[in-house]
Amino acid sequence: MKAPEAQTEEQKGLYVRLPKSLKDWLRNFSGRSDTTEAAIITALVQYLKNLGEEEGAEATDLLHRLKAAHRGPYEFFDLQRWIDHAIMRKRWVWVIEYAHHLWNHIVDIPSVAQWLLYRESYAWINFGDQLRRDALSLTDKRTSEEASSRFKCARKSLERGLEILEVYLAKEQHPVVRYNKACAHAILAAVAVEESLGVDGELERNLHSKEIAEDRTRRLRKLTGPAREKYWNRQPSDRELGEYWRSVGPGWRGILKRRHSQILTLVEKEVFEHSEASIGVLEGLFQSEGPSPQVPTSRTDLLHWAESDPDLLFLKHDDRVRERYNSLQSYSEPLTTIFDRLSQLHLAGPPRNKPSGRSGARRPA
Repeated sequence: MKAPEAQTEEQKGLYVRLPKSLKDWLRNFSGRSDTTEAAIITALVQYLKNLGEEEGAEATDLLHRLKAAHRGPYEFFDLQRWIDHAIMRKRWVWVIEYAHHLWNHIVDIPSVAQWLLYRESYAWINFGDQLRRDALSLTDKRTSEEASSRFKCARKSLERGLEILEVYLAKEQHPVVRYNKACAHAILAAVAVEESLGVDGELERNLHSKEIAEDRTRRLRKLTGPAREKYWNRQPSDRELGEYWRSVGPGWRGILKRRHSQILTLVEKEVFEHSEASIGVLEGLFQSEGPSPQVPTSRTDLLHWAESDPDLLFLKHDDRVRERYNSLQSYSEPLTTIFDRLSQLHLAGPPRNKPSGRSGARRPA
């Protein structure tokens, strides 16, 4: 091993505490390469610096890979399990935070990166829907400013989800991801209308069916104090949101013209943009010929889901896109056809185990 080189005035000493295993490796490597330990560390730092001066993007990327390799797969799989758990529990903020931590582990794993893009976009879209429902729960005029703030956050969350989806779709046109894109645009169209109509008791006063109103009244009679207030201000359920759009969907333009005519043109423009994007994606998805190359190969299951999906309530009830939305059901195939295709997959798969012994023999007790 060479003797340590003398430190010049231009050089600054740097003390690094290394684990014993790394220190031993560095000492052995220094001996084999006939280079000082300081020279090895200097060469590594110089290499990272030379990767790119502009924001150090390549150097940062390499460091992430090195750190991920050092941590090993255990932390990666642990975070992956937590993301799945958070999605199951509908804790969208957790999913987004776990995804942020997990990105450091998957620089060299493109397939896992796609999986994470899907999970994170799904969380942002659902978080946006949660914020939007939260805004709709503020039915008092005094809370209109707070509701407006939540609608604004809902928009940003949904748009963030769409941005991430586009990154995914640039590499793979998966049918489920395309379907989620349609859902996000449909919610954004709904948000534009819901915010413009205001939150001054619209949900509670006259846009629910008699059955919904009576059910809420019965529940409220049984509650007192904070519990009553909490129930009154809770987020609307899928059923209540469905009743809202069943009532307001066909005539929201007339309501808005009477109450806020000055913003009707702007709202219609935003609604047109998102509703066209949503129905366009669905039409492109369901009108494609032949089975999809990815699972689900049949689009019928997505069609059945779309029929009752609260994310698509706007398309289902808006006067200008309702007919196009309803016409999508004509592309559905019978469930028996799907069964026949799945049966063929089963026949092509591994054979089932046959029972041993004589035919008709009893199983032991």
